[in-house]
Parts: sequence; C-alpha cells; structure tokens
Amino acid sequence: MKSAIIGLIAAWSAVALAGPSDRRAPRAISPAEAEFLRGLHINETRPRLRDHPARYQNISDDEVREVQSAAFEVLPHAFVSIGTVVTGCPCEDGAMCTDQVWVMAADKKRAVGLLLSRIDGRWEIGPVQRWWLRREALDARFTGDYSYGEYKQAEHELTLEFPACEALPKALNRFVSPAAGAAAKE
Repeated sequence: MKSAIIGLIAAWSAVALAGPSDRRAPRAISPAEAEFLRGLHINETRPRLRDHPARYQNISDDEVREVQSAAFEVLPHAFVSIGTVVTGCPCEDGAMCTDQVWVMAADKKRAVGLLLSRIDGRWEIGPVQRWWLRREALDARFTGDYSYGEYKQAEHELTLEFPACEALPKALNRFVSPAAGAAAKE
C-alpha cells in the first residue's frame, strides 16, 4: 500500500516538473470555431421570461403605457400581459439599460412574447429583442422565398449585426471577435 502511494506521489511530481502539456497550450481559434462560439453566445441571449431579481419598485401607470406602446410596435391593438419587472440587463442591451420585463402580446391571430428593456429611462424593444425579431422574420421567409445558400448568407450577415457588448473581458473577447483574438496574441 505504501509503495503504491509513494508511486502515485512520484508520478504526480514528475508530471508537475514536466510542466503543462502541449495540448493545453493556448492556440488561435479558426474562423469556423469563432462563428460556432458566437452562435452559442447568441442562442444564450434568446429573449425569455425572467422573473428574478425582481425590481423593488412596482411598475407605474406611466410605465405600463410605455410597455403597451412598445408591444404595439410588434402587434398593434393587442391585449398585453405584463410580467415581473426585473433589474439588470445583458451587456448587449447597452450600459443605459437598467430593467427588463417579459410581455405577452396577443390579438385574434397570434401571440408574441417580448422581453422589453428600460433604456435611458424609457421602455422599448431593446437591441437584442429587436435582433431576434429580425431573425424570426428571416426564418419565416426561408420557407420558400430563399434557396438554402441565400438563406445561409442572409443568416451570416444578420449574425454579424448582432449587438455586441461595449467591453468584454480580454479572455472572452477572442471568442467573440477572431480579429481581437489575433491582435491579443501579437
């Protein structure tokens, strides 16, 4: 038993002295990997119901009117159901975004879920939600208006227009922007 423990300690010591393996050495990521990682990040930002952390102050009557007005941009004359107002926003919605609220707008034909943002003191459709509305419109048009190649090109161009954070930690920046990752290596 003692010899097995001593053997393990010797092996761990040898590994520690040898240093990190080449497999762990940082490397530049390929454009395909960068696009894949960007796609993963974009999918994480898909608007959805948020119910925490709830804002301390309840929504005011004026805010309700602003929320309804913003929802009417997407679905005019809809019945609007307003969820819990939460504090905080993803960085893609900008530094002036303070709160968000999930809204369901419905008329006789369809229902739409929207994540509205309070930007610079006003409720509106934020940059991320607006981008996702454009993405859904592109997907709806793909049913017959585009060839697959045209769709993929339009999807790629739309992906390049996804709202970016104003500042990313350097460790993450190389995953979102391949050019920034290459510049950081120089």
